Amino acid sequence: GEPFVFGTGGGLRPEKDHATLLRALQQVPEGRLLVVGDGPLRATLQALSAELGLTARVEFVGATNDTSVQYRRMDAFVLSSCTEQMPLVLLEAMAAGLPVVATDVGDVAAVLPAAARPFVVPAGQPEALARAMVAVAGDAARCVELGRDNRQRVERHYAAGECLDRFLAVYRAALAK
Repeated sequence: GEPFVFGTGGGLRPEKDHATLLRALQQVPEGRLLVVGDGPLRATLQALSAELGLTARVEFVGATNDTSVQYRRMDAFVLSSCTEQMPLVLLEAMAAGLPVVATDVGDVAAVLPAAARPFVVPAGQPEALARAMVAVAGDAARCVELGRDNRQRVERHYAAGECLDRFLAVYRAALAK
């Protein structure tokens, strides 16, 4: 079948720990990764990707004005940060109906529905992240359920008024810089 496409978004900065995500991807057979966003670590991460033998499986998309186009290309979203408060990119991926694999930082576990908790892993551990990624990629029905739960949770708790739209407009503007 088609390769499973993971995606991630946000600035390519140290706290996002994309290096751990690349090391995890190395342990996910056939998995591909879309890296949406730009930042000071782009060249370093591209070099690491090559060093890990992942060049053909990782696409550095760069900054984009319309993240929704990229979300439609993803089968699941991965947040590998080593520190966060409440990441807007997480809400955006949830609103897009994507299942999420994430590190247990900031409010991440609290934002996600209970069904997603098995896919929330300690930060900085490529093996743990890879296990969660493999589990999500291997269960299409569960992906659909998790994505639906994520979408409903965002609508119920974070879309109050136009709160989410305003957040996302600010977020997209920042990503496009």
